[in-house]
Amino acid sequence: MKQSTKSLFASLLAVSLTTSLAACGNNKRPHTHNYVFDSFEWTKLAEGYSAVARLVCAEDGESIVQDAEVALTETIPATCEEQGSKTYTATYGEHTDTKVDHTAALGHSYVKTTFNEKSFVYECEHCHEKYYDVTVEGTTYFLRGKVTL
Repeated sequence: MKQSTKSLFASLLAVSLTTSLAACGNNKRPHTHNYVFDSFEWTKLAEGYSAVARLVCAEDGESIVQDAEVALTETIPATCEEQGSKTYTATYGEHTDTKVDHTAALGHSYVKTTFNEKSFVYECEHCHEKYYDVTVEGTTYFLRGKVTL
């Protein structure tokens, strides 16, 4: 009786292992997965990005993901008139990909300073560009760039 229980257990275990190997993906024959790189998948974080590498089994198409290493590789600051950007690079083994995150232009932020009783100078707090509000004989002129008064 004990021999038949052991034999039954061994048979069930063998069937179970064969079934789990054969049920792998769409392939009905047992095999060892041969995963190859397929693509990167990016996720936006509160600050920056993370990425995973998608690997696909060449035998049956089953896929898995593995964490990729992500680094901030370039920063171009925004100016008053031009957008800025941050470039992130994901690396998994010999594979790399980049993601560029654009930031809006700052826009000018002018502050008025008194030049004299008839004229004012406005200077941008970011880029220090100036423009002038000049009143001559009752007419107000708005001038930008170099002005000789």
